Amino acid sequence: MSEKLIRKACSSVRKHSIVLFAAAMLLLSNLFMPVQAFADTVTTSDNLLGDLGGTVYVTHEPGIDNGQFWFNGAWHDLGEITPGGLTQEGPQKDLGDGWKIYYSPTLWEDGGFMVWRYHTLTYDGTEWNNPPLKFRFNNVGHTAFGEKFDVIISFDSVHAWKQRAHNASWFSPFSITKKYGLMTAAQSNDHMGTKSIFTTQLVQHGTNTLINPNNEFNLMYWDIDQPVWNDNGSADYSSEWREGVHKVSGYKPEAIISTDSQLAVTDNATWFRSTRDDPSNVPTSKSTVIMKANPQYTTEWRGYGCLTCLGYDSKVKVYPEWSDPVKSEEEQIKEVGETATFDITQVFPYVSETNKAQSIVMTDMLDPALDASQAVVEVYKDNINVTNNWTINISGQTVTATAKNTGHGYTEGKHIFRLTVPVSTTADISAYPLYGEYYKVPNQASVSINNQTKQTNEVRVLVPLKVAGNVTIAAKKKLTGGVELQQDQFSFTLTKEDGSVVGRATNNANGDISFAPLEFTRADIGKTYRYVISEDQGSQEGISYDTHKESVSVSITDAGHGRVTVVAHYDADGAVFTNVFHTTQLGILKQSSAADHKVLANAKFELYQDDGDGQYQEQNDTQLARFYRDSQLHDIATDGMVITDEHGVGRCYGLAVGKTYWLIEKEPPSGYTRDTNAHAIMVDSNGTVRTITAAGTEELPLVDGIATITLSNNPVQALPQLGGSGSWGIYIVGGSMLIAGALYLVSVQLKKNNFVLIG
Repeated sequence: MSEKLIRKACSSVRKHSIVLFAAAMLLLSNLFMPVQAFADTVTTSDNLLGDLGGTVYVTHEPGIDNGQFWFNGAWHDLGEITPGGLTQEGPQKDLGDGWKIYYSPTLWEDGGFMVWRYHTLTYDGTEWNNPPLKFRFNNVGHTAFGEKFDVIISFDSVHAWKQRAHNASWFSPFSITKKYGLMTAAQSNDHMGTKSIFTTQLVQHGTNTLINPNNEFNLMYWDIDQPVWNDNGSADYSSEWREGVHKVSGYKPEAIISTDSQLAVTDNATWFRSTRDDPSNVPTSKSTVIMKANPQYTTEWRGYGCLTCLGYDSKVKVYPEWSDPVKSEEEQIKEVGETATFDITQVFPYVSETNKAQSIVMTDMLDPALDASQAVVEVYKDNINVTNNWTINISGQTVTATAKNTGHGYTEGKHIFRLTVPVSTTADISAYPLYGEYYKVPNQASVSINNQTKQTNEVRVLVPLKVAGNVTIAAKKKLTGGVELQQDQFSFTLTKEDGSVVGRATNNANGDISFAPLEFTRADIGKTYRYVISEDQGSQEGISYDTHKESVSVSITDAGHGRVTVVAHYDADGAVFTNVFHTTQLGILKQSSAADHKVLANAKFELYQDDGDGQYQEQNDTQLARFYRDSQLHDIATDGMVITDEHGVGRCYGLAVGKTYWLIEKEPPSGYTRDTNAHAIMVDSNGTVRTITAAGTEELPLVDGIATITLSNNPVQALPQLGGSGSWGIYIVGGSMLIAGALYLVSVQLKKNNFVLIG
């Protein structure tokens, strides 16, 4: 539009025969149509454009960037028509049966898509039933019921005709624009009119399934202001073919127009037609109607050389109706001191900033039999903890959770208020009514939105008449031998006197052993039970397992108020199990191979753990051994390095029994060659240390009580020193050899030059 979107000269004059025929058919059809008992209603508003409501919230209006067209049995993005982007005119795309769609950046000011076809129109016109005109717009918004939705528009029929004495050869009934959104149209190269009937569906996002049928969608039809233009140029605002919108089916009975509306409302308030021009190119109250529709509705549009915009501006304004909260579990059995868990489930409708609640509060008035001081509330949305979105407060026996933000994205969808609270150990449970063999403690919660409160169903905590008590039987694990005890290193079994197993446990890193609690009831009062703790015999190398058994007795006495006291009795030193880790030591004596057998300091060795094959291979035996540097096993040698001291001695403490090691010299003492042999160190399960020599396997001798291997290094052979008293002979012999060599070279050269050296 300049002042309008598009102006086309048109005419409403029809051939008299056609008019008479149409009138006759209209009368006949009215005779056979059922009588409509009630007319639709129309209300007026002083703020029409602010009265869009319903249960549907549009967040992404249908348009160029989220649209698709149907072709050849599949949806195609509008982007296929604009391969060069929205700044370039795109190629025409066939929609089937002669219909086409194309894009131009200059259409309707900011660019858009036009649906059209070539056709030489006649005055009587041509009608296309079920044309292949089907469009989808994705992720348009959401409903108050939490459904994301798409919009599908399908044309049921298109009827087009030319104005008398004009030559329309093509026309367009529908456009998708960047600036104005969707427009139903009567556009052509010459004066013409169009009647289009199309069905709109609001479907769940990504499907063809309609959204919840209880939804109400508000659609705004605007710029309904054009007449039929007669051949003499006069405007006919009395013709039924002037610009207008008709509710065919699927609409709610209510519609809204402005108090200053210039629309004509006819046919039981189902037709809204123009009466005068509205030159504005934005929605105004004068030429706009808001229609309320179901998720599927059918619309008829008529017009001559004009356009009507479909305004998808629906916004939910009133907080939607919401379901009653539900509390579970309906019944749960809990002993005194045990914790009850209540789930208050509330499904909140989806909202926007226009219709969010002013306040949302979950309240639970806990019965005195429940210890509110120990209550904990967590809030989950779709199984995700969102407690930080709520303010939790406990005052006396009243627990509340108040929403910090009631807008879109916070209090929507399924929420669970999970309340955990123990049964009081001080309340007089016997004062509560009996429910079979249980005391019945009732509980009920509520959810209040905008000060409107809805109660949950009542649930019950059932406290048994025979209140249970329990005891945890415990023991202690010790490991000697200078190594640290590991988590879950040893396992233990708890049995009754008859040998039946009642529990299993492992130790923690501190040596604590705890079996699962044993439960007792009031029927056990005055009784004593006996149990036996034993250690499971394992097979860890180098460890001797404790084989003794510990006896524990358990006595049950009456504690009053329906409770029992359970006590475990141990012997004087408690239940203690001690295992021994056996280790041995290795000594290395380094000496010279010379006759003096000088002891050698600073020889460096690495000790490797055998890979299991009993043969040394450098590429396989790469695991450094674990040992200690002192006899108290305090300083672990993580680098596997042993260095001989000034006495030529190096020692490894804490070698595990039952293993084979390889001793490798890495760096010899200064002035000696390196020993390149890999020396086997074999530790038997009894702690005996052996090695392999040329004579076979031999037990290492004990030196100061430590099995010690003696290794020798060869001295490095040194050259004679120069400049001393014994060097003159070397100088004389060397000098004579140099002089003789020089004389020989001179004689050879003289012979080549025919000279003879005469001596």
